[in-house]
Amino acid sequence: MVEGPFWPRHLAGAQLRRAFADTAVMLARVIRAFRTGALDLLYPPGCAACDGPISTGAFCEPCSASLVELLDACPRCALPRDGSCVGCVGGALDAVFAAYAFGGALADALRFLKFAARIDLGEPLGALLVPQLHALLPRLTTPLIVPVPLPTSRLKTRGYNQAALLALGAAEPLGLAVRADLLHRTRDTEAQVGRPAGSRRLALAGAFAAASAVDGRDVVLVDDVMTTGATLTACALALRVAGARRVVALTVGRALP
Repeated sequence: MVEGPFWPRHLAGAQLRRAFADTAVMLARVIRAFRTGALDLLYPPGCAACDGPISTGAFCEPCSASLVELLDACPRCALPRDGSCVGCVGGALDAVFAAYAFGGALADALRFLKFAARIDLGEPLGALLVPQLHALLPRLTTPLIVPVPLPTSRLKTRGYNQAALLALGAAEPLGLAVRADLLHRTRDTEAQVGRPAGSRRLALAGAFAAASAVDGRDVVLVDDVMTTGATLTACALALRVAGARRVVALTVGRALP
């Protein structure tokens, strides 16, 4: 658990959610400040997956070779149009875009970000979403960039929301703000890893609520990985109930069937 000013024990409810949202932004900016200038000369950033030397971007050349870019993917489910997508109709999400297939070096880097407290990886991995977000902007009207929230218990344990760090890495290069205060969990849910799609949908039904500030707005949801889409769909439904006009999702990775 992150102690001191990063974990405001006296706050609860909406105040606590906002405090964590502000903390994620603050942590990312502190890391960015330490990773610029002279410190980079002494301790240059390494590959997000193997920590080897890099010249630019998030990954070294060998690890970059394992990345599978999703160039021809269905805009409703982000699966490749090679038979993986069986036809996506309807739903609360207007579109879903993923940068890469989940696996290889990308999977290692995202696990480090989530489970090894490598919050320094939020910026370079989030930057992988900049091209998709930049391409979306002409189709959206002053969009709100909203990370998928963690369950409160997991947020307390981990001390940060990896989706918020990724959102910041994607949004700030384009001059956009991240609004982690506009979507929250109404209850804790167990980790959904390994569960089938139907079970995930039932577990996450009604687990999110959105602020009235999304009414009439376009929203870009940001998360690390899309597996079945149950979490993103539940978030989109909450945003729709609150009046969001369009809801588009961006993820760094997409699990393939």
